[in-house]
Parts: sequence; C-alpha cells; structure tokens
Amino acid sequence: MGSVRRLTARAEIRPWLERERPWAIYALGDLADGLFELCEWYTARDSLALIFKGLGFVPLVTIGGANGIADILASAITLDEVYLNQRDEHLAAVQAFYDCAAPHRMARMTLSDFRPAAPPADGSRIVRLGMDRLDEIKALYAASEAGDAFAPYQLATGYFHAVELDGQLVSVAGVHLASKTYAVGPVGNVGTLPACRGRGYAAAATTAVVRALQNDGITTIGLNVETANTTAIRVYERLGFVRYCEFTEGAGIRRRQPWPQARA
Repeated sequence: MGSVRRLTARAEIRPWLERERPWAIYALGDLADGLFELCEWYTARDSLALIFKGLGFVPLVTIGGANGIADILASAITLDEVYLNQRDEHLAAVQAFYDCAAPHRMARMTLSDFRPAAPPADGSRIVRLGMDRLDEIKALYAASEAGDAFAPYQLATGYFHAVELDGQLVSVAGVHLASKTYAVGPVGNVGTLPACRGRGYAAAATTAVVRALQNDGITTIGLNVETANTTAIRVYERLGFVRYCEFTEGAGIRRRQPWPQARA
C-alpha cells in the first residue's frame, strides 16, 4: 500500500494537472481563489484525487495513474456518497469502493477550431446574464431539465449568456467555472426551453460564451456531454469541439466492504 498525502499547496498540485490539461480542465479551475478552499487533494503513488465541496453533491475526480487510487479511497476519502468522474483506466479502482447504480457515459470535448454560430434571424437577441436574472435562469433550467451542476456563484464569472425572445430567456449557456490565471473555461449549464429547441439557440448562446472566454485569453475550453446525446454532440462539433476522451459519471454509494482486489 502506498503512502497517502494530502496536498495543500497549489505549486505542488498544478504540475499534476498540467500533464493533461483537457482532462484536468475543471481541476485547474479549482485552483482559483474561492474554489481552492472548497477542495481536498490527495496523492498516493502515481495517482491524484480531488473532491470538491462547493455544490449540492461532491464530485470525485481522479488524475494520473491508477495504482494509488485504492490507497486514497481506503484511508483518506471515505465519504458515504460522492459523484464519480472517472476515465476507464480508473473506474475499476473507484468502483471497488463505490457502487454506481445509474452510471452515465460521457464524452469530454475540447475546442479545436472555433466556428461561431450565426445569431438566429428571428428577432431574438444575445444577452449577457447577471445575478439580477437568477430567478429567470432557474426557471429555464427547471423547464428544460438542465443546469444540474448550476450554482448561483457561477454567474459572477460574467460568462453566462442567453438568447432572449420577446423579453423571455429561451436558451442559456454558461460555465461551471473559469480562470484567467490558469486559462481554463469549461462550458456548461446549457439549457433551452423544450418548445424552442431546433432553432439554433443553444449554438448561439454557446458561441457567445466561447467568444467571451477567448477574449479573456482563456485557451483551454472544454465541455462534457452524454455520449447518447447525439444532437448536442453534433451542435458542439459544428462549433469546433472535438472528442478528447470518454468517461463515466454518476452517484457513487460507499460499499460496506471494498472488493477484495481493491488494495492489491
């Protein structure tokens, strides 16, 4: 069993993340002030694990090799519930400790050659969103069954944009976090009213978000999308996003006893 250490210095954590920026895009953003204080970072052997406590659930992200994951989960991260975010090479080690009854197969996409979408020619307009429209944003997410990882503090980034039609928000896109210091901006919290889908609104709102990120010098821009959501994937591909990798996410419940091979 490897020695598990908790890391508390950004200077020690960042080199792990820079090895694979597209996969570590969220973790790099979590180094920023205000988010870093909500994180716990652990390392053992060739593995790094992060838990983030700033949402209504606790994401577990693993980076690097898989050899030390079992050591970390055996002694340092022992929460009853986490939200898994694991690539295939890490999944077996994590599932030895956490049962995921309803896994989602996801694709991480990264921006390669940006191809902006044209604004819809129907009288709608693109607007930047602030806290003054929080109630409208929440209502749109509720109606569109989107925004599961939305938290109001994310609006403070200034990157949320929407398509507004006749004074109503019909499509919203934003970020989960963003950092000029680390030049990362994971796009997310994209939702469109069901009656307004198929009109190019999501592409237009996402285009506005990407432009704002690029204008601020953010170079690593990515997003997550379910592999089964082929419609969304086609939209993102038209904007210039490409698949980087696939991974599994979903609620993980701690097993009473780890699988025997977990700490081999």
